[in-house]
Amino acid sequence: MDNNERILGINEIRELYAVNDLQESELEQQIDEAEQNMQISSMDINMCRIIEKEMGLKGQDDDTVEQKRFRILGMENEQTPYTVSTLKRRLEQIVGSGMVDVSISNSTVKVRVALIQKKMIDYVKNILEDIVPLDMLIDADVMWNTHQMLKQYTYAQLKEHSHRELKEGELK
Repeated sequence: MDNNERILGINEIRELYAVNDLQESELEQQIDEAEQNMQISSMDINMCRIIEKEMGLKGQDDDTVEQKRFRILGMENEQTPYTVSTLKRRLEQIVGSGMVDVSISNSTVKVRVALIQKKMIDYVKNILEDIVPLDMLIDADVMWNTHQMLKQYTYAQLKEHSHRELKEGELK
């Protein structure tokens, strides 16, 4: 084996190492993505879409990844709750902590979802249909702004807004 053959062998080995390093980097990246997508709380938007499709969930086109994660988590947690606190905890997993109010009066389950989560109300209603016992009525709606919430503002501040903005908007 002469000197030129040795140099060719070394160059081939260098090329193999370069290709191996590149493939190793790509493989590590794919492993990190797969590990991230194993948990609902860290799924990327594409995995959320795949899971929603598999579960038969219908989201809105402008849903954020967080909203999609909450919807998936809600389906994962669909087991009949036996207490108001359990129902509230499950709903809070879907719409966020402090974003839902649950009460039971007679045979009616009353649920109010925070105004900033109003896009989730249809999904919450579907979840309630599945987990509330059949002998109970469901009253689910958005927590619209009320007179009690608006009374802190002056008439001059309120007249700058339309009725719809006062009802549905977040006033500052």
